[in-house]
Amino acid sequence: MTLIGTGILNWPRKERVDDRYGLVALWPRDDEMGTPIPMDINPLEGMRGELIAKVLETRHSTHVGDIFRGIYPVTPEVGEEIVLGEGVVFYEVHDDGRTFIGLKPEDGRTSDWLDPKMLYRAHAQYVELYFKKSEETYKCDSLCIHFMNKDCITEDEDGDGNCDRPDEYREVGDVADALNDEALLK
Repeated sequence: MTLIGTGILNWPRKERVDDRYGLVALWPRDDEMGTPIPMDINPLEGMRGELIAKVLETRHSTHVGDIFRGIYPVTPEVGEEIVLGEGVVFYEVHDDGRTFIGLKPEDGRTSDWLDPKMLYRAHAQYVELYFKKSEETYKCDSLCIHFMNKDCITEDEDGDGNCDRPDEYREVGDVADALNDEALLK
């Protein structure tokens, strides 16, 4: 797991209003309403995995919750690891310079990118925020082209040129599909 940072977990109001629930940030103890703690999350962008909040200290959340959904803040236990969601890491830098990290699901949904119940369990708690990279491989259904000079992980020996590969090779599939389509048209 990669430690992203330590602080008070919160998210932008817009995430609740729009029902996306996709971004979080960490605030320092002495500036909970001010500027979030800077996070160096660029190296994680595009990776698939989970965001996990490990509770270091419990605090009382004054948030009213999501009244329309009937979800309210719950105080977790110290040491509890709360899985906030699973998806592909992205980040947003807002106009005021605040940086937020989130996970975009791969199923195309437009709401609940992170789990709202788990967010309200972790809201306003003093946590260590971690990213746990997915170790899964998946069928890419494209020709095996790896500009990173890595070998394919194949699940069969039928010689179809398709491969299974770790998550970081996702972007190569689009290039390979385009090349395959071009070759078929000739």
